[in-house]
Amino acid sequence: MSHLIIKKVDGKYRIYNVYTKSMSGEYADKEHAESVRKEKDEKTDAQMDKGLAQEKKEHPSFAMSMIKRIVADHLDEDDDYYKEEEKEEEKEEENGGGGTGKIEKVMGEFKRGTLHSGSPTGKKVVDRKQAIAIALSEQRREKKS
Repeated sequence: MSHLIIKKVDGKYRIYNVYTKSMSGEYADKEHAESVRKEKDEKTDAQMDKGLAQEKKEHPSFAMSMIKRIVADHLDEDDDYYKEEEKEEEKEEENGGGGTGKIEKVMGEFKRGTLHSGSPTGKKVVDRKQAIAIALSEQRREKKS
């Protein structure tokens, strides 16, 4: 069953998303609205499947209706939402995978002012370039092991 249906509102045809309960577009004739709906539907079916699989992994305790709502919201915001994440994963694999979490962690410590040089008792890092150097070094160390 399609998650997009056509409704007539104030003499205009609009596409209604069942999951997000939102309307989009205004079309004078029903045929044009139907062709746009079919095009959107075909485009999002594959992305919807990818999104459902991904969101199920991320939120295993959520009900399927909630997961469908999350996926629909993501796709309403950006039609290529799940394609971009797929590209990032491919790029990460090309670059040797993993390790980016380490950079985020170290830079987060730097922003909070809790990043120390050397050991936890060493001086606090105040230079952004030094924080980046530490992050890259730790990422390299993590990839080796």
